[in-house]
Amino acid sequence: MKVAILRRTYITELDGVNNFILTLADGLNSLGHSAEVVTWGFYGVSRPENLSKWAQKQYNVDARIFSLRDAPCRLDPPPWLRIGWDWLKKGSKFVREFGYDAIIVNGVIPIRFNGKRIAVNHGITTSEDKVDFVKRFVTRNLYRNFIRVCVSQKLAEEYKRFFHLSCHMIPLPLKISSFNSPKYEERNESILHVGTRPVKNLEISIETCKEMTKRKIPVKLIVVGGKNEYVERLTKNARSSGIDIETKYGISAREIKDLYASVKALILPSDYEAFSYSILESMASGTPVVVSEAVPPELVINNYNGFRVKTYNPADYAELLALLLKDPLVWTRLSENASKFVAHFDHISIARKYSELLESMC
Repeated sequence: MKVAILRRTYITELDGVNNFILTLADGLNSLGHSAEVVTWGFYGVSRPENLSKWAQKQYNVDARIFSLRDAPCRLDPPPWLRIGWDWLKKGSKFVREFGYDAIIVNGVIPIRFNGKRIAVNHGITTSEDKVDFVKRFVTRNLYRNFIRVCVSQKLAEEYKRFFHLSCHMIPLPLKISSFNSPKYEERNESILHVGTRPVKNLEISIETCKEMTKRKIPVKLIVVGGKNEYVERLTKNARSSGIDIETKYGISAREIKDLYASVKALILPSDYEAFSYSILESMASGTPVVVSEAVPPELVINNYNGFRVKTYNPADYAELLALLLKDPLVWTRLSENASKFVAHFDHISIARKYSELLESMC
């Protein structure tokens, strides 16, 4: 089956959606399908012809990539009206002329296509107390006749409440063979925080390190994500307080894999998570996680493959991280369980679920 996986904006953005798109394409191709990626735009690559090589270098995946735009660009915020118009006119023409049997859409876009259609939702960012009626109306009408997929059971429930539409639940795919899992004694006395948007609560991770310092447990905090004023201000204040903190902005997918394998733990005190590639990648690296209750319960099982914290009190996170850093037996138990657990998300197995879903459609 010839399948186009669509990215609404930029395929070169180093985020979870693109990780999903490229990993799923690789998995579908491994199953014998012809899966190709179609994006509105790109940046950091000179020509669209070089995007497939970029994906191989960044994510170690095999995927052909096409762009509706011929030249690199990066606009912030993205020009949503222009993007929607381009998908309706150029995108609809592209998927018809290239003879795709199916499309898998990521992000709300208008597109005309008569073949098999799947719409994947990666998270609902609009809070229910401030309902975005335009978003609800547009999404419901565009995707009413699509097969809809959510990446966690938690998100499926939110999706039904918000859009009044049901969906299938298929978790994120991960190319587990790309990760290494060193032993406890081979790692640094560091913890990792991934994500620099305010919803990720970096300030809690910093306060957690302050708590650990008070307990005379030396630890380094490594922060990964996009550079912004919020993070710069927090890290400057943290350093002035004596916290050992290092920021790594815009690093490649390959570099972050090395980070996962070098630290003792991942901290994620997030306000909202639909699912989380950072948790999957941490588990694939055998790195225990300490997360908030915002993380879907099917992803982190407390005291089995990680620790769940019911509060946002830094002292509670510090207590569990201290246990992981000081007790190799506890660390090893969670690490081994995480490595076993993450096998359920192997990209071939997840791609097979999408394949079966496509085959079941008329």
